[in-house]
Amino acid sequence: MSVLDEETIQWIDAAEQLPDADTTVLVFAPESSEPCWLGYFDGEGWDSVEGMPYEPSRVKAWASMLRGPVRGQ
Repeated sequence: MSVLDEETIQWIDAAEQLPDADTTVLVFAPESSEPCWLGYFDGEGWDSVEGMPYEPSRVKAWASMLRGPVRGQ
């Protein structure tokens, strides 16, 4: 197995800064059944990518989506 690329996840406190509305991000909601999941802030509240709403107090942090492996560098 070879390592194609490495990325650092930078978590942002959801109480201090929100992502652009309707941009898919990694969501950290530690009390949820899946603490790290894809979701978005719709301008009023948080939803998972499946459209299920999060209780606002459950989302503690978010991070930009990863680029994924980059070949040919």
